Amino acid sequence: MQSGGSSLFDATAMLRGYAAFRTAALSLSDAASAQAVLLQGLVRHAAATRFGREHDFSAITDVETYQARVPVRT
Repeated sequence: MQSGGSSLFDATAMLRGYAAFRTAALSLSDAASAQAVLLQGLVRHAAATRFGREHDFSAITDVETYQARVPVRT
């Protein structure tokens, strides 16, 4: 017991269990689908920007369309 009457809780086992669960869940996830969903959110959010209007973000529905409308820049 710590001074002041409060006790400490050791969350190590719980955190290790969560880490194992999260690792297993991530290994089962489909990275390509997750990235496509994220891209759609970003494109939708940026559709009203000048860059989004110039590249017609409002019409982008998939990765292939994005790649066709937005040139690679170096």
